[in-house]
Amino acid sequence: SGKEPIIICSVPAMTILRGISLICTFLSLEQSINALGVPRALGSSDRVIVSPSVAKADFLNLGEDLSAVVEGGAEWLHFSVQDGQMVPKISFGASLIASCREKYSDTIFDVKLGCIQPEYKIKDFCDAGADIITVHPEST
Repeated sequence: SGKEPIIICSVPAMTILRGISLICTFLSLEQSINALGVPRALGSSDRVIVSPSVAKADFLNLGEDLSAVVEGGAEWLHFSVQDGQMVPKISFGASLIASCREKYSDTIFDVKLGCIQPEYKIKDFCDAGADIITVHPEST
């Protein structure tokens, strides 16, 4: 993907940028940001990043809803993937993210894997176009 591997870890969730291995250390988010030299847009409290949740869209009009928020200034889209096991709700999978990636190539895709054993699913979501993946260490 051409991106430098960066790991941002925090408890209870751990965030991974595309193209790196699942590694869990228990640094605070601020410690991770400082130690890794994360771009300030990812870690700064002086800049707000709008990341609307795709789960709140009208799925019958998903394309229209996503276009509206991106055209309205959203730089990121948040995809909350839920498997029905870690949490009761079932949402969507990597194929939806891949379909959205085709149209929104310049938008950051922030994907949270609320699922059991996410380490077996990370590659699928990276391949689908996720830029940021968040997992819960307790789910592994």
